[in-house]
Amino acid sequence: MARFGTTVFPRIRIGIGAGRYIYLGVLTTTQRDALSASAGYLIYNSTTGQVEEYNGSTWRSVGQAVLTTHAAVLDAHTKNIWELMRTGEYYLSPLITSRSSSSSVLTAANQLYAMPFPIARATTWDRIAFYVNAQAGQKVRLGIYNNGTNLTPGTLLLDAGEVTLSGTGQQEITISQALVKGLYWVALVSDGTPTLNDYNAVSHNFLGLHSGWSANRGQWSVAHTYGALPNPFGTAGDGGEAYRISGIALRLLTLD
Repeated sequence: MARFGTTVFPRIRIGIGAGRYIYLGVLTTTQRDALSASAGYLIYNSTTGQVEEYNGSTWRSVGQAVLTTHAAVLDAHTKNIWELMRTGEYYLSPLITSRSSSSSVLTAANQLYAMPFPIARATTWDRIAFYVNAQAGQKVRLGIYNNGTNLTPGTLLLDAGEVTLSGTGQQEITISQALVKGLYWVALVSDGTPTLNDYNAVSHNFLGLHSGWSANRGQWSVAHTYGALPNPFGTAGDGGEAYRISGIALRLLTLD
């Protein structure tokens, strides 16, 4: 039996040569968290099925430190671009590549638009923003939806509130939203027809091809009388092609 402090736990045997073993304490996550652990503790967690180590501040699976090596020392072929993102910067969906050759896209009044926003790792965001080219005095409401079925927006995650347009330029709302790995949808609805910056999306057809095979689909939309964002999103329709989508950006607070 393995002993931690005054508590005795079962052991697991790891073979090192014929007939030789290291005995690790077998603990559940609850038992592990009840320990007064010091750096260097090593256990087998029967809840997670992992050999875990304590580094002085947190428990982690053995070998996890290798996976979180600083990006500067990683081989270029193994770098995760989300490890290289800068906090304090605004990011559009990774599916968007650049500004379109045309300057803006006209949004329809009382039409809720949602653009896909994949998240590759746990992050926290503190702004949601867009850039308006024209139409002062109108209102725009922003939010984030969870992914639903068949690559459509599902339940409402965040209704961020509204902006009353006072002119052109960047418009933003302060948020505090943690996002775990997965697919999300950033959303926008207006009571008028403001013209917003539009962007090019990547060439692959993430949401499928237009029925005429003329372009990629880049967003969903649904009719919605301006006001609080609906929950769930509703029955999504074709909201536009990939080369004519309005950009909704999030500002990165932390890489969690």
